[in-house]
Amino acid sequence: MRRHDWLGAILVIVAAGGCEADDAPPLPDGGAYIRGVITAVERDRVRIEENPREPSGSQKAVLRVTAHTVLRWRGSGAPATLADLRPGRTVRAWVTGPVAESYPVQGTAAKIEIE
Repeated sequence: MRRHDWLGAILVIVAAGGCEADDAPPLPDGGAYIRGVITAVERDRVRIEENPREPSGSQKAVLRVTAHTVLRWRGSGAPATLADLRPGRTVRAWVTGPVAESYPVQGTAAKIEIE
């Protein structure tokens, strides 16, 4: 292969795959992974429970909030912050990447909407 052919191949690979490690994952389509009440916030982790009065049986998740997590107010679509995620607030959350199938499940939040 000639030199300019190699350069063209490299440019195609970089353009197709992206060159930044910080690229945010795409936002999920479809319905939320969980809708529930925030029962705890510890640093970058939010515990969401479908029915906090039930010790087991209902959906519960502990989700990590990263720099790529989209935080929004549902009604207005306005941006929210980690400080807006407080116990007692109802939220809908979408996840990205693998989810540990523990109870509660554990994963990374792609998006959290505060209702």
